[in-house]
Amino acid sequence: VNNREPIQTAFGMPLDELADLIRATEDGRIIVPPCKTGATVYKVEADKRFKHPHEHKVIGIWSSYDEKCNYVHIARVIDGYLISSIFVPFDEFGKTVFLTKEEAEAKLKELKDD
Repeated sequence: VNNREPIQTAFGMPLDELADLIRATEDGRIIVPPCKTGATVYKVEADKRFKHPHEHKVIGIWSSYDEKCNYVHIARVIDGYLISSIFVPFDEFGKTVFLTKEEAEAKLKELKDD
């Protein structure tokens, strides 16, 4: 019986590849973005004039050797027209940019209550 088979089946990759990923993570060579290109995200503005989260599309993910330079490039498009395009640092996810509309609406409500 191959003792590695359950692990390989659970992770869908050979054990040596999994070990390489673990080493790369420990060495700081793996960057895990908060979302993927093409995803829909929701941006919240602290300005009380904004009543709803703004829907954006992720159009790119940018990273650098310095973790302070990891960004998600998002664009707001309405009726096929580009309204705005900004770079959002990874650490803004969960603060001003959210993966679900419900999370963004909850944050907007929190901001309005303050």
